[in-house]
Amino acid sequence: RLHSEAIKKFSIVLGNSTASSSTREDAFVWKLALLGWQSHFEEAERVYQKAHREMPWSLKILNRRAWLYCNQKLYKKGIDEFIKISAIVPNNEDAFQGKIFAWRSRTDVPEAEKFVEAENVVQDAIKHQRNNRAILPAILNERIQFYLNQKEK
Repeated sequence: RLHSEAIKKFSIVLGNSTASSSTREDAFVWKLALLGWQSHFEEAERVYQKAHREMPWSLKILNRRAWLYCNQKLYKKGIDEFIKISAIVPNNEDAFQGKIFAWRSRTDVPEAEKFVEAENVVQDAIKHQRNNRAILPAILNERIQFYLNQKEK
């Protein structure tokens, strides 16, 4: 219920032609996130298309699309989207975290391959984020989650 109310509020913001670009971008991102969490993927795709037409430069919106694929368990597509973001901004922390999450969540590849690919992303993130200590906890948390998943199997 709270998600539905929040989606309505974000729709009001998006309908306001005087809202700043930054405000609209955040409203798109949060609306997409909420729709994904509620598994309203068709509506999320329509909102994404509108957001992307309006703000094709927005890494936040591109990032949210990648997470929408992950919400749908389409992890390969999610990884492909995160790779596109990395091509634009090689040290994008959200892309690193998303790629690690998607690799550890995949069920269509052998465990050994998932581990190697996720660890490669962790190492790449550490290399690119060496001077950004703020992101390291999120990256290392994804690594810990992956190790915990390994122990459970």
